Amino acid sequence: MWHFVVIQQNCIADLTAAKDYFLLGKGEFFQTFIEESRSLMMLSPQSTAEYDLNAGPLQQTTLKLQLDDDKFLK
Repeated sequence: MWHFVVIQQNCIADLTAAKDYFLLGKGEFFQTFIEESRSLMMLSPQSTAEYDLNAGPLQQTTLKLQLDDDKFLK
């Protein structure tokens, strides 16, 4: 079971990515995302909010930090 989960499924990479993005291991990502989404966050919530964040600030952040090829952000 250990070999399958850790080695074959590359569990360590997934846990590292979770730490980097959700536990602020990559603080520059969240800092840039907050700066990029500031004007959108000041508006009242709308039904297209998720799309607006993904299409706007999230893409701008990935481009600015050159994370285009990051498999965890796709």
